[in-house]
Amino acid sequence: MKVVTELRHLDEVKGTLELLTEKYIMLVLLGIKSAPPPQLIISTVKSVVEQQQYFFDMLWKKAIPAKQRIKEIEQGLRREFMDTIQDPYETQKILDNLLKSAAEEILMIFPTTTLTNKRLYQYEQEYLLQLLKNAAEHGVKIRILVNEHVKEIIERELLFTKSNSDLIEIQFLEKQQQNKVMTVIVDKELCLTAEVKDREKDNDE
Repeated sequence: MKVVTELRHLDEVKGTLELLTEKYIMLVLLGIKSAPPPQLIISTVKSVVEQQQYFFDMLWKKAIPAKQRIKEIEQGLRREFMDTIQDPYETQKILDNLLKSAAEEILMIFPTTTLTNKRLYQYEQEYLLQLLKNAAEHGVKIRILVNEHVKEIIERELLFTKSNSDLIEIQFLEKQQQNKVMTVIVDKELCLTAEVKDREKDNDE
């Protein structure tokens, strides 16, 4: 930080990229620590330089200032982030891990159903509710907002018992709040919002 104009941090960066001028680029592919690099690429080809400039700019935007990274380390802070995921199966995997990681509280808004479709998705019915049930059995407090047409289904599936009846709270969504979005907030630290496709169809994806 004392010898450069600006320094940023990015996790898991490997290799070295140097843009010495607008017309000159040097790439060093790192190998074993404390050993000379196994490969060195130097180029003045305009298209190569522009490509690597774009790559550097993309990484620079994702990186955080060094002062912020030092503060995270010193104070033990968790870094804020936002990511967009297009793959529904990856979204499901992240949601699963998010619910399993809950230690204190899960807040959830279920996507609402239509009046002619008073049911849950197969994923919600057979798997998601089981994850919530497991969390309650481990002492995690759960608060859920749902469409009134599926409230009884969720209550039945979660099987209220003496051990979890005081941990699970379910309330109706007002009509003006109904939507096709599922929102999950875990331990007031992580939030996932997933847009659900047309629930009139049988496509559980």
